[in-house]
Amino acid sequence: MVREVTALTLEAEGYAVIVASNGKEALEVLAQNPSVDLLLTDVIMPGMTGFVLAEHAKQLRPSLPVLYFSGYPDEGMKNDSGVGLDEIIRKPFRAPKLRAEIERALGRSDSP
Repeated sequence: MVREVTALTLEAEGYAVIVASNGKEALEVLAQNPSVDLLLTDVIMPGMTGFVLAEHAKQLRPSLPVLYFSGYPDEGMKNDSGVGLDEIIRKPFRAPKLRAEIERALGRSDSP
């Protein structure tokens, strides 16, 4: 449900969104769509963590920016990826915070 609400929020902000239901599907989307500018992933997912997804995504697209979401406390996340816990967007979050983080990750000012 959070995935769908986030996608609708981003679309309302003017972003084009492709939703994947799991890490494997996300990698297929990335392989088939070179126009994807950013990967948004939850840290904890079934089958593969967001950190593992990002590692695989970076093999396909080394310069692809990645943003992580998590509702877990710091100590609840295994993080061997080198991603700093300060780089993770904490759930729940508001649309302005998400937009600001997306724009920062894309290296742009605050407009989609």
